[in-house]
Amino acid sequence: MTDVDISDFESPERWLRSQTDETRFALASRGALRVVANFRPGLDGPLNDLDLGLFRAILTSAVYSQRHSSDVNWRSILRSAHSAADSAATVAEDAFGDSHPAALYARDSVGSISNIFSGYGVDPSSGIAAQWDASHLDGLFRHPVWKGSKVPQMIAENHTTLLAKLKAGAEWVFWQRFYEGMWNGTFDEWDLALEVIQIDNEIWKEGVEAVADEIAKIEARLKPDPLPDAEAVRLAQKIVAKPETAILAADGLAQLIEMATQEYKREVSNALPEELEPLDSLPAILNDLSLILTSSKPNTDKEAQLQAALKLTASTVFDLNRRLKAAATELESLRRNGKGRRLFADAFYEKAGERTAELITSKVLWGGLMTGAGFLLGGGSAEALTNGVQECFQGIIQPEANEAVKPSIKPK
Repeated sequence: MTDVDISDFESPERWLRSQTDETRFALASRGALRVVANFRPGLDGPLNDLDLGLFRAILTSAVYSQRHSSDVNWRSILRSAHSAADSAATVAEDAFGDSHPAALYARDSVGSISNIFSGYGVDPSSGIAAQWDASHLDGLFRHPVWKGSKVPQMIAENHTTLLAKLKAGAEWVFWQRFYEGMWNGTFDEWDLALEVIQIDNEIWKEGVEAVADEIAKIEARLKPDPLPDAEAVRLAQKIVAKPETAILAADGLAQLIEMATQEYKREVSNALPEELEPLDSLPAILNDLSLILTSSKPNTDKEAQLQAALKLTASTVFDLNRRLKAAATELESLRRNGKGRRLFADAFYEKAGERTAELITSKVLWGGLMTGAGFLLGGGSAEALTNGVQECFQGIIQPEANEAVKPSIKPK
């Protein structure tokens, strides 16, 4: 393979000029993500609104490459994002100076273009280079930003620090998902991201908390409703009319989930993996559902309360499916790149075969969840939810259990 000539700025620039706007914006956002941990203006302090400006510009560039055909005012959006990033860069330049490592790594990011290509089997100097984006752009963001390259130590250290700061503040939760997801090649919230970059510029000027509030509103609007109101009304009326089987299903499923989660916490770790946290919420929801049905309240009151309980059950199962599917994508990406992260705590794998916390990955639990949720939520929406549970069990829970270390059998 012939490498791109990066001995000067003109060579990669010439190649980039032959590409579409989408490709140039995609590579620009990935190059920036490689070094933003070193270049952020608040390098040694807490995150601030200038950091928000940098992330806004990177997000806008990435979204443009993925959603360029969307009917939005790109000229205004790009101008505002560029202005915000320019302000942040000016502060960083004044604070650091040209000799600061941030400036050096920013300059080195130009050379990262050749590493990007080497990871995808494309020869940028060949005649097919101009067609690169047509066959590869869609999959570009499914790869880590440092694919095929060793992350410089200083960037790796600052990356860890930046992630910790993003996770420490609730107002930064979207930006943590964006940064970490793009870094690992797992970010997939493009519809949400398209809405975020269209937030009114006056709100951006108010700062990160105002932007976080607006993002929360957008998420609430975009969030799918796994159990529509009309369906919840129909189910509530049906269950209240004949509650006995529903009470048994709710109580039985609640007990089964509690047995599995408590066993795991007792024998493996004091907390479930983040991806399985919705399981912790389900027993209380199911118990409330049962209490509603056994109360002496009028049926009209029961139906109203039951509708809310059923919708909460559906959204919790939906959240469980969503988290597990995201985890499956992330785990696969990490494994492809030689990383060893697994779903459960290490003790789960080390004790496998000793009947330790085996219920958490059993067909009994996951089959019970499918059956119980399917019965309580009826047909229609329930089918999509239960199919999702089945896919998650077969696609991630079962494989994780099979990866566990089996004890050796010693001869007598």
